[in-house]
Formats: sequence, structure tokens, C-alpha cells
Amino acid sequence: VFYLSNPSRVVFDIPNAVSTARIRTQSFKLSENETAKIGQFEPTKIRVVITSPDADKYKAVYSSDLQNILIVREDRMKGIKLYANTSKMLSANVKTKNEYRNTIDTLSLDFSEPIVHSLKRTNNEIEIDLYNITQDNLLLNTKKIKTGNLKNTVIKRLDENGIKIIIPITKETVLDCLENLQATKLVLTIKNPIQNQSLTNNLNQKIIIIDPGHGGNDPGAMRNNVLEKDITLEIAKLVVRKLKQQGATVYMTRNDDTFVSLNDRVVFSNNKKPDIFVSVHINACENESVHGIETHYFKEDSLDFAKHVHKSIILRINDKDRGILKSRFYVIRNTDMPAILLELGFISNEEERKLMQTPEKQNAFADAITEGIINYFKNMGVK
Repeated sequence: VFYLSNPSRVVFDIPNAVSTARIRTQSFKLSENETAKIGQFEPTKIRVVITSPDADKYKAVYSSDLQNILIVREDRMKGIKLYANTSKMLSANVKTKNEYRNTIDTLSLDFSEPIVHSLKRTNNEIEIDLYNITQDNLLLNTKKIKTGNLKNTVIKRLDENGIKIIIPITKETVLDCLENLQATKLVLTIKNPIQNQSLTNNLNQKIIIIDPGHGGNDPGAMRNNVLEKDITLEIAKLVVRKLKQQGATVYMTRNDDTFVSLNDRVVFSNNKKPDIFVSVHINACENESVHGIETHYFKEDSLDFAKHVHKSIILRINDKDRGILKSRFYVIRNTDMPAILLELGFISNEEERKLMQTPEKQNAFADAITEGIINYFKNMGVK
């Protein structure tokens, strides 16, 4: 679930589902100023888009048999019967572990009977409503949940039955939610970057080339006055800054809006004798529904490098994994060092285009690329 503006709307993606032709692409009027559209976004993914001035009030409620989803406004739920049977929360456990640059909290909730629930995420919090849970063990479970990194979690009662769990997060938080087939277990994985962690000199004595795609009279891919060359430059500058903080010596093939030929990029890079080369690009397609992230390599000595950076990007960026591809792009074919070319989404896809223009998304890409580079060198035994 994610929210968009201009116009205000909320998007629900339903995986492992296929819509019938009867409802596909139709527009349904919900009220005077609200509409809903259902489409087959991918072969096995349905997308529901609700346009409403109050899009942030909509949530998805999941039935206890996991076969039905009710998409409803929070202020219109009164009188709707959501469940026939109640359930008890049998246990609540929190496990925390640290991995490179991140802390991961796993919240596991076990129930006696199938649950009816909803989950809503904003930039500031995760809100979980468990509608048919009795409140018998609320105090005990509150103590079990509000531990460690989840100590600021708020747990409230809902009407006669049910509880609401509110977990504070940041924009950088990565959330995953799973439930078992019986709907009697809910597992939330909450991944946060570790704040103020010292990572300096991870790349000491390393020389790196960052190549922002296109520039000058070569705008690259374009849609709605948004130019690939501008986005690649902004992301590249952020990557350079983060790499320098790790002790690396970093060169850019261009650092402003100037045209640099492919051959000049290769000659410049080979003369610097760097350890690695990264070219930053944005993809495009005639089919506006196509989206996702690709990593390209050509030489065999670049494949391991491609794997590390691609893995980091996919883990950090909530987007489709289009894979690692062997390609004959000029700059990765003719440079002497391990070299990759990144396609960070599709400028032709409206949602990706809007997101990749935001400072938050650009910084997330830069963090992911930097992390992948560090992991690559660490895997080679370089500290």
C-alpha cells in the first residue's frame, strides 16, 4: 500500500491474483469525489487505485480465511460486521539482531483462532488493527511487545474486542509482514538503519569512477519534462559524497550538465586506473506499466560486483527485481576495471518517475549503491 498526490490517491497491490475481464480497467464511483479502478498490473498482481481527497483514510482489512479483502475508509467502518468468531493472543515475542548498517526487529504474534486484521503504514508509524482479538491478556502482551527498539510502541483497545498496535518508524524503515496459512500467526520484520554508526575508511585507498548517464545536449530518456540526465546526476553526486565518507577516492565522468561522449568516459576512466566503475541510468519503455530495477554487466570479472550492488538495491528499494543482465553497453564493455551499469527504475512509469525525483528516494538509491560497493570489497577480504 502506498499513497500518491496530485491527485490524492491510494494504491493497493494484491499479489498472486488475477482480475476478471468484467471489472478490469473499469472505473467505479464510490462517492461524489471518489473513484476506484481495478487493473491487472502484472500477470499475477492486481492493482486497485482509489482516488479521493481523503486517500490516507483508506485501509485494507484481511479476512480470517485470507480469501477476502475489504478496502474501506476508517471513518465508514461503523456497522460493518468484520468477524464471526473471536480469538485470543497466545504469545507475543520480539527478537532483535544487528546486521551491517541495520537493526532488524521481528515481532511474532500467535493466536488461538484465525484473525481479522489490517495493516497501515505511513512515514511515521505502522498501525496494526487486530479486530477480533479478545483483550484478556492485553497488559501481559503489552509488556512483551514494548521492549528494546519497540519500547515506544503504543497498544490501544478497540471497542468491545480488538486491539490497535502503533509502532513508530522512519521513512527509511523497511517493513515486511507475513502470516501463516491458518491466519493464526502474524510476523512483522522491521528493518531500520543504525544511526550514527561509524563506517569511515571502509574504502580507504580505493579508487572509484561514478558515471552519471547522459548530460548536456543528450537528455537521455524523457517523460513529462522529467529528464534522465538530471536524475542520474543527483543520485551520482549523493553516491560520491557517501563513498568519500568511507575513505574512497572518487571521480565523476561529469559533475554538471555537460555532454561527455561514451568514448571520452571510457578514456577518462581507464586513465584513472580505478578499482571499479559504476554507470547510473534510468530506464524507459513504451509500455508505461513496466517498472523495476536492473543491473547490467559485460565482463566476467564484473559479475560478482554486479551481484553485490544489485542485492543491496533490491533489499533497500521496494520495487520489482528485473534481474542482473549481461549486456553490451559501451562503457561497461570497454572499461578495463570491473564495471556495471544500473537502471534505477523506469522514467516512463508514472509512479516510479514521481518517486525517483524525490530527495528521499534519491538518497535511498545512493545508500544502497554505497552499501553494495562496500559489501563487494568486504567480500574480497578488504576491510
